[in-house]
Amino acid sequence: MSDHRAKKYCQGLLTNMQRMLVVRPDCHTWPGEDDAAWCQEAIATHAIEPIDRIISVKKTKQLSADAFSIVRCIDEVEEGGFWRDIRSDASPRMVIAEQVQLLRKLCLHSNWVALINPYGFLNEQDFTIQLTALAMQRNARFGKLNLELHANMPEGNDDAECEVKKQNVTSNMRRKLTPKVTRDNRIELYFWPKLLDRIIVAGNYVTQSGGIERKSPRWGASMSHVAHGNDPNAAPTEWKLLGREALDRWFREYCLENIQDKPLPVQLAAKN
Repeated sequence: MSDHRAKKYCQGLLTNMQRMLVVRPDCHTWPGEDDAAWCQEAIATHAIEPIDRIISVKKTKQLSADAFSIVRCIDEVEEGGFWRDIRSDASPRMVIAEQVQLLRKLCLHSNWVALINPYGFLNEQDFTIQLTALAMQRNARFGKLNLELHANMPEGNDDAECEVKKQNVTSNMRRKLTPKVTRDNRIELYFWPKLLDRIIVAGNYVTQSGGIERKSPRWGASMSHVAHGNDPNAAPTEWKLLGREALDRWFREYCLENIQDKPLPVQLAAKN
């Protein structure tokens, strides 16, 4: 490649693509190098779980205006309309159903998801329950999911009172969440002494030497507030995707397997 700047940009593009790639279940025979077949595969998996943009070259799109009607051309990426509704931040209305939908893709393409919310088991538990229901409803072909729910330990006058309140909260969350657990998926409840922020972190498992599986973070978002119900006229909140450094920091503080003094989880599984 004679243009060294183009080489640099292409290498950067390939690196970012590799970092952001997700695994989706196949629908047809492996397409090989046939671009039209790849488009057909993408359209088929789009019917199972939506894909925001399917991109190909103009030659492929022109093969069939009907079959490839949702395929976009690579030339369009420099147009402003191409990127509409694709952002790294959001200002969602205070409506739980709308807010959890913003987290759908993150839950869909992860093996584990950690929702960190100080009030997730108390006055914001409706958000926790609806997000759990959405995460557990994903197509079984995307694999099993481990959902971690992190919240504050209930307050009390002494340790004994705190423990009683914890058991009451646990029973309440178990009763409401267990019916949502599907197939081989599972939920873990964590009670921390003091949480302050609303964060969601998600990722996959990687196999290390000796065959040990460890969590690896891929995506995360900070949420200034979450809805308590359905109040579309309230002032919207502000959400944003986490950068790599912030993602790694939150992961190491709450999600890593061997964190010192990490609370023991309460595990919930599907009823047989």
